[in-house]
This record gives sequence, C-alpha cells and structure tokens, in this order.
Amino acid sequence: AKEGEKSYSFSKLILPDTLTAIGEKAFMNCKDLVEVSLPHSVSVLSDYIFAGCSSLKLFVSPDAVTSIGKGALSGCSNLVAVTLSKNLKSIGDEAFASCIMLPNIVIPGSVTSIGDDAFYDCRILRKIIIDKDDLNSLPGAAWGGNEMYYVDKRARGSKEYYFSIVNLKGEVLYSN
Repeated sequence: AKEGEKSYSFSKLILPDTLTAIGEKAFMNCKDLVEVSLPHSVSVLSDYIFAGCSSLKLFVSPDAVTSIGKGALSGCSNLVAVTLSKNLKSIGDEAFASCIMLPNIVIPGSVTSIGDDAFYDCRILRKIIIDKDDLNSLPGAAWGGNEMYYVDKRARGSKEYYFSIVNLKGEVLYSN
C-alpha cells in the first residue's frame, strides 16, 4: 500500500446473516483470503467480488444465490473446488475466467444462462458436469461452439482445451 494508505490482510471472511447485498469488487485482490463464509441472505455475487483472490481454494455458494456476476471469481488461481447454489439461474461473463487450477465444476439444473468466456483460460478444467439430460436443454453462450473454453481469444481455433460435458448419470454429452 502507498504511504498513508491502509492495507488489509486477512485469511478468513465470515459475514453476518443480516447482510443481503455486497458491492462489486468488495474483496477484489484480497490475496491472503483462503476461506469465505457468505451469509445465506445474499442472493447475488456482485461483479468482480472475489476477482484476483489468489489464495482462495474452496468456494461454496449459499443456496440463496441466484446470480454470479461478471468476473466474480476470475483470477482465483488456486481455486480447486466450487459448489454452486441449487437455485442459481445465471453465471456471468468471465465468472470463472483464469481459474487455472479448477479441474471440474457441477452446473445446477436451475441455470438458464451462462455468459461469454465464463470458463475462459480454465486450463485444467476437464469435466463440466451438468444437471441436465442432454445438451439441447443447456443454456447460454456458445455451448455449441464451446467458445467459453478457449485459451486465447484471438486464436480460439488453435488453442483449444480438451474437456467433456457429462450429465449426473455419467453419460458423456460432449467431448472434444
């Protein structure tokens, strides 16, 4: 921090249940943050709320959360496990971009929209598990072209990650 500025360093975040909203970028770049416990009253993860929290390893979304904002967990480079709310409706653009240690994710059946580049630069993401029977019922952005998984926006065709989309029964719905 610059001279005269306060610098906050904390590893655990527990917020009171009376809280219903948290502003965008609230905890952005809190590099020491390892553990987050969000109150069950919060329904939106604001844009960039935990972006750049590079020590965050696990993230569990309370069931009240219906929407994950743009870049909400982008750049969480040590994130290894995510549990999404069973009431989640939308995942914003670049929500999990550059979560380079995330190996898989389960997308609840309630999700109706997934933003562009939601999993951009998730370089070890190999399995996307969806609570749907088939790809036709999948929401959102370019699932067909799988644009959200390409490493390089300028050369999506040449640097493609290999991943599969499976349903809860373990049936592979898509594989590249």
